[in-house]
Amino acid sequence: MRHAEAFVTPRLSADRVRFPHVHWWAALFRNPDVTASDARVWTADRIAKGFARQLFRWETLGLGYWVFTLRADGRFVGIAGLRDRPEGVELGYAVLPEFRRRGMATEMARGVLGVAPPARVFARTRLTHAASRRVLEKVGFKFEAEGWEDGTPQALYRWRP
Repeated sequence: MRHAEAFVTPRLSADRVRFPHVHWWAALFRNPDVTASDARVWTADRIAKGFARQLFRWETLGLGYWVFTLRADGRFVGIAGLRDRPEGVELGYAVLPEFRRRGMATEMARGVLGVAPPARVFARTRLTHAASRRVLEKVGFKFEAEGWEDGTPQALYRWRP
């Protein structure tokens, strides 16, 4: 399953994760406001291994994350993408704090689903993360169940376009 390596949305440019993006990836996951919802510690080793997994997924599966930049000036906004999991394909996204509350996560998620709409897409977010839950609902996800991941209560959503 190969998906578009680059695409644009009204305000953003997306490019599949490539080695030159490692500095953006690291900056995103070193930001405590981005990783605050994750019970796990984001060490330099964990960040590097996560980035390497993204490169591998693109090379072997043709599926992964894209980096998003503003079309107007090229500033890095965040990442969004898909990863193959036993229970389906999971949508994920992360936005730098200075770009939150501007509809960027919604635009990124719509863009990803528009170029790579697999059949069984799901997403998880913290049960208490109201903004992320709104993003998922805006792009067509429906709440399915509550659960736990890494000791954190989660809301499970399924995409129903």
